Amino acid sequence: MNLNALESFPRLETKRLVLDQLVKENVEQLLEINSFNDRAKTEEELDQLLRTIAKQQNEKQGVIWALYLDKEVIGTLGYYRGFENKEGEVGYVIREKYRRQGFLTEALTEVVRFGFEQLELNSISAYTTDYNHASVLALEKFGFIKTETHSGLRRKWVIFEIKNDFIELFVS
Repeated sequence: MNLNALESFPRLETKRLVLDQLVKENVEQLLEINSFNDRAKTEEELDQLLRTIAKQQNEKQGVIWALYLDKEVIGTLGYYRGFENKEGEVGYVIREKYRRQGFLTEALTEVVRFGFEQLELNSISAYTTDYNHASVLALEKFGFIKTETHSGLRRKWVIFEIKNDFIELFVS
C-alpha cells in the first residue's frame, strides 16, 4: 500500500474530464449531487460534508474527486472508508443530465488505474443495489465481480486487477 500517492491531491485527467478537488464555489452542482444520496441538502450540510472529506483526505483514509466537464461539476467519484487490507472502496454519483454518456466509465478507468498503480491496492470494491441497473451494468462492463456480501440492501462488487483490454478502449 502506497499512501504517499496521497501526499498532495492527485489530479487526474481523461479525454473529456478533469478529476480534481471539490471546492465550495460549485455549491449548486454539489448540492444537486449530494442531495441525491441525502448527504447534503443545504449549504450548511455541504460545508460539513466538505470538512469531513478534507479530514478523510488529510488522514489518507480516502480521496474524493469532483468530475469536471469544462468548469462544471458533473459528479463525484472516490475512495471511501479507508484502505483496510489494501482494498479501496469506490463510490460515485453522476448528475442526472450527464448519465448514460460514458462519463462514469471514463472517470472510473482512471480512478481504478490510480488505485492499482499508485496506491498499490490488492482489490477495489463498490456497493450498489441489485435494482440499480445502470450501476450494475457499469460495474459488470468494467470487470467487477458480484459477491454474496451485502451491506443492507447494497451488494458488494470487487475487482482484483486492471482489465487491460477494457482500459485500452478508454485511454487510446
